[in-house]
Amino acid sequence: MGTRIRRYKLSAITLLALTMLWLAPPAWARTITDAAGRTVEIPDLIARVLPAGPPAALLLFTLAPRKMLGWAHKPHDDALALLDPAAAQLPELGALTHGDEIDSGLIRRQKPDLILDIGTVSPRYRDLADRVQKETGVPYLLLDGSLARTPGLYRQLGEILDETATADRLAAEADRILAQTRQAVAASSVPRPSAYYGRNENGLAAVGPASISAEPLALLGLANVVPADQPRGDIEASTLLAWNPALVLTMSESFALRLRTDAAFASLAAVEDQRVLLLPKLPFGWIDEPPSVNRLLGLLWLGHKLHPAGFTDDLRTSVRSFFHDFYRRDLSEAELDRILQP
Repeated sequence: MGTRIRRYKLSAITLLALTMLWLAPPAWARTITDAAGRTVEIPDLIARVLPAGPPAALLLFTLAPRKMLGWAHKPHDDALALLDPAAAQLPELGALTHGDEIDSGLIRRQKPDLILDIGTVSPRYRDLADRVQKETGVPYLLLDGSLARTPGLYRQLGEILDETATADRLAAEADRILAQTRQAVAASSVPRPSAYYGRNENGLAAVGPASISAEPLALLGLANVVPADQPRGDIEASTLLAWNPALVLTMSESFALRLRTDAAFASLAAVEDQRVLLLPKLPFGWIDEPPSVNRLLGLLWLGHKLHPAGFTDDLRTSVRSFFHDFYRRDLSEAELDRILQP
């Protein structure tokens, strides 16, 4: 009888201890303040990271692919062929939200230690982070995806994910590209040319100066012709003619061809001076799509085109080095030719 009572007491004590352990805040949590000023508790050890969108997915792939649960939108086959083979093994997870609805089921199925969002920091995205974290119980970090802040972003995320060696290496390379761009622009005696970046296949989705997608233009010393108060959406061809940019940037072959061959655009300054630049877009866009670390390649490519005195290194060598460092892929000469001739 006494033995049975003692066992009962031990079982009760054990149950109480386990309950207190379960209810107590985890001793392994760290507190991080994200770019939106949110205080977020994250695990000390993070092994499973769910990217909230394409910019976060791409940066995470370059830094810690083994901790990445999958792509928000998986790259197409032509892109995957130019990346580390690990890219093709990662599944497509889809978007975390559908309109105003949070896909809590997707998040819970993946069992992430952390949700990572990178991009524009605004009240809209702060509210989304709060909603997702509250509804799922998963820590959600919103970090500033500005192109100029890429080195610091790598270093911050390297500390969070315990990937400091890789983060420091990639941050140093990003620092070098950004510094080269700034120095080349500062040394240029040419007045700032007016420029237009046309998104989407038709090239008429104008990108205003406040957009994260317009950051490469500013860093390259270009004067964006799109007014700050320009509404979102496509513009008319007549609007582009009225803006009359000296330079047009696009990743759309059909738009570039239209500008060069359609008589309606013959008077456009960029067309008259043969300054319609079709940027490469493999494995990701080189100026946008997504607005992530891929844009460093755009700075290199456009730097050689616009500021050759400040970019005297061989472009092919620079591109090959970028693919090796960021995408963990060594390009053949034929692959490099295909990439550089969109």
